Amino acid sequence: MENLKTMLFCTGYVNSPAAVERYRKWINFYLEKREELGVDRIFIIDDGSNNFFIKELEKATHHKILYYRMRRLPEQEKQRTDEVREQLRNEGLADERYESEAMYSLPLEESMDKNKIVWLSFPDNLGRPTTLCIPGWWRSFSFSSIIALAYHFDKVIHIESDSYILTNKLFDFIKNKNEGYNVLWCPSMAPYGTPETCIQWIMKEFLYKIQIAWHMGKNYWYGSCIPLTHYVPERFLAFTNIWQQFLGDRIGDDAFDTNKIQTIKDYDYICNISDISLGGVNQRNITEKEEIIQLIFKSIMKGTSNE
Repeated sequence: MENLKTMLFCTGYVNSPAAVERYRKWINFYLEKREELGVDRIFIIDDGSNNFFIKELEKATHHKILYYRMRRLPEQEKQRTDEVREQLRNEGLADERYESEAMYSLPLEESMDKNKIVWLSFPDNLGRPTTLCIPGWWRSFSFSSIIALAYHFDKVIHIESDSYILTNKLFDFIKNKNEGYNVLWCPSMAPYGTPETCIQWIMKEFLYKIQIAWHMGKNYWYGSCIPLTHYVPERFLAFTNIWQQFLGDRIGDDAFDTNKIQTIKDYDYICNISDISLGGVNQRNITEKEEIIQLIFKSIMKGTSNE
């Protein structure tokens, strides 16, 4: 079996106690599932969260986070020669590495504890100005391709912070399906379903498909003068494989049929367990649907990895 160097990541932003709890659950769950996914390191790429909530999350996870606030590099630093880099190391900057593609400082890999999540935070917040304008997500998501190249990963797995794999067969499939750019399927999104971008994995040969969005920069991240069909991840990202044989859905979305809630226990994965409605992006209201989802989710977590 191939021994591929693999990273898992999600995008991040914590600005409330509810968000702290959301990431605490994800961190605890996937730190325990590294072997099932064949993961070497786990990253959270953060859209400039406030330090207060980062510290709250560190406490909530019992310090399972290695926090690093990235520093944007001046133009001249992007062109450093090996000789200049050596000089900088001698001047006490050995804790950082410099990648011309990144435009941001990154920690040395040997400084990362494999038993912790590496939390890489941008120095500023782009956020989500409107429901369908997601510059913070696009920047963080596309930066994963730069991280993968900088640390020489062979495979990148992306699982959003409110998405969970529930069965051994899906863990095994993602671990062992090592070709192309892969995504699951979301059946409930109108009108006929859509690629499930909350859970995807990509081999290094196809990272350019994500890196394109990084190099296009803010004009693309904000969707400036771009048709929605060329902006939303489900339409923009060029997947080579869409796998529809697994059961799952965005159970928190309005499009999900409430009558199907009790079938969740048979799912291979669940996504969007926090985003109960598009209207809930800017304000959160606990609904009866969410209460039911959370109860079922807790029962699933007690016996995760059903066959």
